Amino acid sequence: MQTQIANEKKEFKLSFVTKISKQNLVPIIGLVTVILFFGIASRGRIFTAQNFTAFFNEVFMILLTSCGLIFIIAQGEMDLSVAGVAAICCAIGAYAASVNVNLALPVAIIVGLGLGMLNGFVVSKLKISSFFVTIAISFMLRGIVELILRDGSKSVPYELLEYDKVWIKIIVASVVAIICFILFTYTAYGKWCRAVGSRVEVVRQTGVKVRWVKVSSYMLMGAIAGLIAFFFLTRSGTATAATGSTLQFSAMQALLFGGAVLSGGYSVRFRAVIIGSIIMAVISNGLTICGVESTLQQLVKGVLFIIVVALTFDRKSIEVIK
Repeated sequence: MQTQIANEKKEFKLSFVTKISKQNLVPIIGLVTVILFFGIASRGRIFTAQNFTAFFNEVFMILLTSCGLIFIIAQGEMDLSVAGVAAICCAIGAYAASVNVNLALPVAIIVGLGLGMLNGFVVSKLKISSFFVTIAISFMLRGIVELILRDGSKSVPYELLEYDKVWIKIIVASVVAIICFILFTYTAYGKWCRAVGSRVEVVRQTGVKVRWVKVSSYMLMGAIAGLIAFFFLTRSGTATAATGSTLQFSAMQALLFGGAVLSGGYSVRFRAVIIGSIIMAVISNGLTICGVESTLQQLVKGVLFIIVVALTFDRKSIEVIK
């Protein structure tokens, strides 16, 4: 009997180590494979200095979005309203900039915080699936943006375009990533997010305010969406209803490519943000350099998204499948 128990423990340890090894190695192998493939397909153009700015802009937007989204994904929830939040933050931020350029950033972040609070409140208080809540709110926000932008777009003062510099984005991306990394990995809040994704009832019974964890994570994502909206304005100079239309899907793909799972839990690691953001940026930038049309790019990304979800989704965490 003792021998059987010892063998079972040994098998469990081996399976656990194997699982951890796969989670560590597969994203890295995927990153190397994607870089090599597009390096060869583009004949090295993806590595040129002329391409650096375009590549970095891809990484920048996906990285910022992923930094906020990982707290939500870790809880087994999702946010499909990121693009809508960013669009309305862009629109209101553009009007604020026309009054005073210095108002664009704080106004965009405050609006994002408020919309994030709305998302979190509806998801946690009304206990409606985050999928339906956030996609419905996204449609609502798109409609509001079209009402705000009566002429279809709103230009910003030229002074705002001066913030579209690589060194500024490097500092912002580094600060946001470091803060989110520490918050997610080394604080009780980050552990609560992962715990909610694993066993929400157990977390609730320990005294943790699950509703506050959910609402605050959506508020964080909203604030980052406001920050992203500001840099959309500095880059394009205009706010439109189509701003960041594929933002949340690129970030979700990035996290999945980086080793995260949509079911959340303790297996979610912050490295998914870094590795996944680079993978998605290489794919997007590589497809563009290789001359693939935008519509076909969306098709490729959609197929990849379905494949990654199918391979990474933790079906064991689903009790009933209808």
